[in-house]
Amino acid sequence: MEISQRGRIALAIAIVAIGGYFWLKPDPEYALAVKTHLINACADKGGKAGSDVLIKRDLTGDGQGDLLINHKGYTCADGSKSQLCEGEQCMVFIYVKNEKDQFYLRTNFYDIYMRIGPEDPPVISGAYQTGKVYDLQWNGSEFARVSETTP
Repeated sequence: MEISQRGRIALAIAIVAIGGYFWLKPDPEYALAVKTHLINACADKGGKAGSDVLIKRDLTGDGQGDLLINHKGYTCADGSKSQLCEGEQCMVFIYVKNEKDQFYLRTNFYDIYMRIGPEDPPVISGAYQTGKVYDLQWNGSEFARVSETTP
């Protein structure tokens, strides 16, 4: 079943809305977050998460492990990609830990590829399907664009 662009956008908004109110409990393997996103990625019809779905790393420079989930790594049971992929670009969600050791959604965006640099906090580089390249970095309160170039 093909999902329309409007349907993908609605699904992304639903995940963001749920993420704003749903606290992911600390879990050493982050299994709850990966499973929750898999259910949404594959419309609850099953699938699997590849090794590139989940990045566990300090993304804010506070010494705590944060969480980046990239829908590009999900494969549904019928062989299709995540519903949150459009062409080569897929949704990326970044969760950070708060002072109560709980994850909360800080940002989400479409992306084709992703690289996380060695800086502290790291620069997250990526590209859109249009070819525009960007760099994001935590500035103490949000993930802000530190550069953006058009080819």
